[in-house]
Amino acid sequence: MESRPASTFVISLTPFAADGSLDEEGLRAHLCRLVASGIGVYVGGSGSGEGYVRSAPERRRVLEIASEVLSEQVPVRAMGVEPRSAREMIAYAEQVAAAGLDAMQVYSLDQGHGYRPRPEELDGYLWRCSMRCRFRLFSRRTRRWATTSRPSWCRSSSKRIHT
Repeated sequence: MESRPASTFVISLTPFAADGSLDEEGLRAHLCRLVASGIGVYVGGSGSGEGYVRSAPERRRVLEIASEVLSEQVPVRAMGVEPRSAREMIAYAEQVAAAGLDAMQVYSLDQGHGYRPRPEELDGYLWRCSMRCRFRLFSRRTRRWATTSRPSWCRSSSKRIHT
């Protein structure tokens, strides 16, 4: 039977040790179970909150462990947290590239206090992120992006950001 890339992905949890630090052994065991399932994996997400409470070194370590355990086994993508600026997202992308993951999700801007970026600001943000990243990027439409159309440069360059 021919092997094919995973078409389904799960967002991995990030376990804590009793003292609140990253539980590296627990993370490795959890990721090994995901490898056994053959499912693609997103790591370092904000959905369950742990992406926000990790220190920068811990976030980097999650990416490194995910690469060690998952790479060459199943597709592995970074998730991260909602950035305040393109600079923040690009810095995270550099960590993802250094860890050797397959791709990452580009989050919508979260500029705080209910602010919504104008379509041209969002377009500029996505363009800057896509120009600086050396691997596949994925975005997902959120309520924050619901009133904006897919930027024209993104439509014409599907190799840059996949939605």
